[in-house]
Amino acid sequence: MGLFELVKRRPQPLYRLSFASACLLALGLFAAVAAVANAQTTTPATSSAPVATSTTVTATSTATSSLNTATSSTPERPQPPAAELSPSAQERVINLAANISNQLETSISRIETIMNRLDRRLDRLEQAGADVTIARARVSDVRTDLNDARAALSTIDRDVYVVATSPNPRATWVQVKRKYQAARTSILTARDDARAAITVARSLTP
Repeated sequence: MGLFELVKRRPQPLYRLSFASACLLALGLFAAVAAVANAQTTTPATSSAPVATSTTVTATSTATSSLNTATSSTPERPQPPAAELSPSAQERVINLAANISNQLETSISRIETIMNRLDRRLDRLEQAGADVTIARARVSDVRTDLNDARAALSTIDRDVYVVATSPNPRATWVQVKRKYQAARTSILTARDDARAAITVARSLTP
């Protein structure tokens, strides 16, 4: 089966990035884990307020109205710094990040495999007398995009571990999130460049 027939019948390597994208968004839930831990630390301090309110409600409707008015005018207490994640939450974050990295690396490998096959196709066309200069340039663009994605993911496992074990994970997560986004952008660009390379190769005649 030729390269173009393979690409036509199995377009998944170039198009199926939706799962990785969904996982990337899901990793944002990591901040919610820290928020839950933070809420747990503040619950004892505020638990007395509902007790006082429920006691007052049993008195009279006038007292209830007065209490609600007083409560609404009370300024909110400042939130304490984000809590450190528990060991179980750290493990969940690290495992989720590993799954996302694996999906992105799989997408990189699939596009790379298609470019390797396209290279062989171009070799045959060149030997037959076709001008493959433009197609080669498109393939080079794809490989540049893939290298950019690999660079963004090169230290991601270590970075995620630092975030998960950090005293303030929400703050340290920002840089790691940017790396994931940069890798995803490079992969999507590589996908588009791969389409262009295949289109040019299809138009070549010996």
